[in-house]
Amino acid sequence: MGLCTAVKVSRVNNLSDARYCAGMGVRWIGFCLDATEPAYLPFSKALEIASWLSGVAFIGELYRELPPSDIHRYPLDYLQTDCPEKLPLLQSYGLPLVLRLPAHTPADLLKAQQIMSENAHWVEFFLLEGNLSPEVETVQTLLKQICRQYPTLLGLRFSPACVLEHIHSFQPYGIALQGGFEIKPGLKDFDEMAAILEALEIEED
Repeated sequence: MGLCTAVKVSRVNNLSDARYCAGMGVRWIGFCLDATEPAYLPFSKALEIASWLSGVAFIGELYRELPPSDIHRYPLDYLQTDCPEKLPLLQSYGLPLVLRLPAHTPADLLKAQQIMSENAHWVEFFLLEGNLSPEVETVQTLLKQICRQYPTLLGLRFSPACVLEHIHSFQPYGIALQGGFEIKPGLKDFDEMAAILEALEIEED
């Protein structure tokens, strides 16, 4: 089985999520590198998780922080930031860059378009993440424009019933989902994530 679009799962902090995502064909797994965040993943845990997986790329999620001093110990393929002004500095780490931008209102999308136009030369792709509903007509128009102009992952309020329709309509670079915490070690409720991923499954030859 495979997925009909590229998928990133953010804030993965346990092996249960990571193995499930890899098995479903997720392309990118995000590790939170901000020590102030609940989902923060120390390098030892990141190495442990990565050692179990193959065929998945790992994104170091910095949000508004600079890379930690031990970033060279993480098994990373990309760096992600929320700060356009930090892109020139992050480029010095020699990894492709991802810029995450908020998507909570139509005004956010208009602002994102401007930021994208100014920073497209720095990044591999963009991530729009927020609680916007893709059902709203104004939002749909803006998302179509953005996805046509820039490689963009959409981390929005997709429902399993409509996610395929929205992917066909917007033609994004991919979509983004959120990982979560284990109920206890080895036990994880995958219902919400699984419903979206199963809707994206396609038969492979």
